[in-house]
Amino acid sequence: MFIFKTFMTVAVTFFVYSNCVLAEDLEDRVKDLEAKLAELEKKGSTSSNNISENTKIYGNEFNPSIGIILNGRYNNFSAKTSEMPGFARGEEGERGREGILIDESELNFSSFIDDKFYGSLTAAIVREDGSDKVELEEAYIQTTPDFNFI
Repeated sequence: MFIFKTFMTVAVTFFVYSNCVLAEDLEDRVKDLEAKLAELEKKGSTSSNNISENTKIYGNEFNPSIGIILNGRYNNFSAKTSEMPGFARGEEGERGREGILIDESELNFSSFIDDKFYGSLTAAIVREDGSDKVELEEAYIQTTPDFNFI
């Protein structure tokens, strides 16, 4: 019994000592990380104030960005007609043709106009009443961060 009590005393002492050492080690590591975080926050606050002054786009200022959105679908019907007894079909209620179809598509152009303005234009290509049309979807001009009113 004496050996068991001695062994348990040594084991408990070792466990308590190791936990104290681990706690002190963790505390030191937390303090180090807090110091590094404070240093990074100090660096970040000084560099973020000058972002608009230092940000420049080189080599691609006046080349437009061109994008296209194709909206298509494939239709394949198992029934010959779409008529359902008791339901009226509206003007746009018909089911359309079978096969591969292209619906409304869009073209987008955006670019820097000069060093003070940026512009974007989106045009929609649609088929209405059997003919293809180009409609203005969206267009805007905005000032760049370097623009000064004074």
